[in-house]
Amino acid sequence: MNEGLIKLIEQTSDGKKNTSTFYASFGEKKGRKKKEGDHRTPIGIYFATNIATRGEVPDESYGAVAIPLNYPNPIDQRSKKTGYGIWIHGTDNIERLADKSASRGCIVLENKEILKLYKNIHANKTPIIVTNSFKDVKILPNICKTQEISAIDKGLRYKVTSSGRPASNVLYQVLD
Repeated sequence: MNEGLIKLIEQTSDGKKNTSTFYASFGEKKGRKKKEGDHRTPIGIYFATNIATRGEVPDESYGAVAIPLNYPNPIDQRSKKTGYGIWIHGTDNIERLADKSASRGCIVLENKEILKLYKNIHANKTPIIVTNSFKDVKILPNICKTQEISAIDKGLRYKVTSSGRPASNVLYQVLD
């Protein structure tokens, strides 16, 4: 699972719709993230908690922009997954992406791709789906201008609802 996809959902006047897919390099270890330090990338629906530009990132290895995610989200917590510090970030070194395992669990994109993503991300408002396949992901806009994303993660079915307001209005719901 060292290569993955990120799908950006953008709010439009008629609800929410799919807008962009980004191919990314994931953590150096294959498989789903389960615990802190396993060097794997989590799969799920996340929200940016902050957006840091070049002058605000810890060092130059984070590239032009870094977007920390709310890992572990409530579904991850329910599954007893641990860890923190999962970021989507850029890189100045394109060779770093060649083997598709460029990080210790973060999601790494070329700087030009992270800059496209950055323009459409709003902290605590923009859902970010991190996955290897979108076959089990459904994005359902509704008339209340909230968004529902249904997904299946290793047999666990869940729904994330967001009204586009701060994270306190984001509902992660496990479907039985």
